[in-house]
Amino acid sequence: MSAPKELSVFGEDYGTSELKFGPATLGNVPDVIENRGYFPDTRSSMVRMTGGPDKRLLVVGPDVANFVEAKRDIAERIVYPMRSGTIERDDDRSWSVVKELTRYALLRHVPETPGFEGVKAVALLCFSSAVCNNLR
Repeated sequence: MSAPKELSVFGEDYGTSELKFGPATLGNVPDVIENRGYFPDTRSSMVRMTGGPDKRLLVVGPDVANFVEAKRDIAERIVYPMRSGTIERDDDRSWSVVKELTRYALLRHVPETPGFEGVKAVALLCFSSAVCNNLR
């Protein structure tokens, strides 16, 4: 028996400052987190005392606040991938944040319904403003 269609439709909206996401069953009230990632200094005594970010080199979601150490670290270690509304092709740090945010969002809403086989993904990617304007 397959899962109801509403459980297999999932959306993510990568805004400049917030990521809105969730299954269609949430209706007009998606989950929201800041669209950012933090690369903790694994040599820091605070990170070592708290056991580190589970050996991850990148933290996203509400856990970011647990690992930010000092104001001077924010500029160097926190990445807002959509700061200018786009991600440059060779910006590996921003792409890794988007990848981890996507993973975070999908894992937050894995249905426990028997017969769940996956989600249907729909994406709109714009490679330049000229291309985006032609899509309207």
